[in-house]
Amino acid sequence: LPAEVEADLAANALRPSLRRWAGAALLFAIEALLSLVLLVALWRIGSGFVLGNYLSGALLLNALALIVALLLIGQLAANLFFPALREHLRRAVAQRAEGLIDASWREARAALAEQMEAAARLTHQGRELLDGIDGILRPPARRVAAEASGVGRLFGEGPPEREPAGITTGNPARRPPKFD
Repeated sequence: LPAEVEADLAANALRPSLRRWAGAALLFAIEALLSLVLLVALWRIGSGFVLGNYLSGALLLNALALIVALLLIGQLAANLFFPALREHLRRAVAQRAEGLIDASWREARAALAEQMEAAARLTHQGRELLDGIDGILRPPARRVAAEASGVGRLFGEGPPEREPAGITTGNPARRPPKFD
């Protein structure tokens, strides 16, 4: 993220604007004045040397004071027209990071809501299936309870129930065994 923001910030900072043009013009003017002071000082020192008229230290001190003043004015102008990008970069990164964090929270919130809805659907489906299984298992349980009286008859307990039609309870006819 910071590299991307830095690239955008550099592109915006290098984009031509009236402020940049005015700052560049002022810095060129200050550079020209610095060069002029140095040239005048060198000219006066050189001509004094050639003519044998040596200059006093006041010229050098004045030239040095003028150079320092022009350097300070140049630094002030550069800071005014071309502010440091570090603070701007920090603010831009913080804004983009805040946007990314907000987007991530929205995505997480949506995913959690979707998960909760899926869990609710599965719970509802599970209850429906359990009710269906209970519905299937209840009638046989009632049938078994109703036929519980017939269970004892299988083991010879209790009176026999009515015989179905067509079946006699008498002794069946047996064939005598044949031995060869």
